Amino acid sequence: MTEVVLGKGAWGEVEVTHFHGLKVAAKSLYEILISSYNIKIFSGEMNILSKIRHPNCLQFIGATTEGNPIILTELMATSLRKEIESGGLAYPTILSISLDVACALNYLHLFKPHPILHRDVSSSSVLLQQVGRVWRAKVSGYTSANFQHLRRTSYDDSYPGSPIYSAPEAGNPREHSPAMDVFSYGVLLVQMLVCEFPYTEKKSCSN
Repeated sequence: MTEVVLGKGAWGEVEVTHFHGLKVAAKSLYEILISSYNIKIFSGEMNILSKIRHPNCLQFIGATTEGNPIILTELMATSLRKEIESGGLAYPTILSISLDVACALNYLHLFKPHPILHRDVSSSSVLLQQVGRVWRAKVSGYTSANFQHLRRTSYDDSYPGSPIYSAPEAGNPREHSPAMDVFSYGVLLVQMLVCEFPYTEKKSCSN
C-alpha cells in the first residue's frame, strides 16, 4: 500500500497501491470491523465485481479474503461528487456521464441469469476518468449490491445505500427491484443539473 488514500467510508478505505507494476485501487475493511459477518458481506461484493464486465462498470482486478480482505480495481482519476463540489459540470459533461451511468445500470439490471441491484447509486459511487476532453464515468461501490433473487437473504441490508438517494421502498427488502436504482439515478441527474446535493444545505454552482 502507499500513503495515498483515495477515500474513506463507513466500512473501510481505498488506497493507491501497485500490482504487477501498475497503479491500482485497493479497498480494505477497517481492522476494527473485521468479523465473520462483515467479511461475508465484503465477499459478496467480491463475488459481484468478479462477474461483471462492462465499459461503464469499475474493472475488477483481484481480491484476497485472508486476514484483512482486499479488493483490487482499476484506478480512476476522481469521483463525480468531488467534481460537483469543485464547482459543477458543463452540460456536455453531464450528458456524457448520465449516459455512461445509465448504460452501467442497464447492464446490471439485465444481467443473466439474475439481475443485479446496485442499491447505492450516488455521486460518490460514480468514478470519472478523463478521455480526451470529456469525463467518462464508471459505476463503483458494490458493497450494498445483490442479485435480485437473493434480496431477502438473512445477511441482506434492510436499508442499503445512502438514505438521501434511496427510493421509498429501500427499507423493505421484499420490494427491492431495479426501480430503486432508477429512483437513485433520477436524484443523481437532478444533483448534476442543479449542482445541489440532496439535503437541505445547498451548494453554489458556477456553471
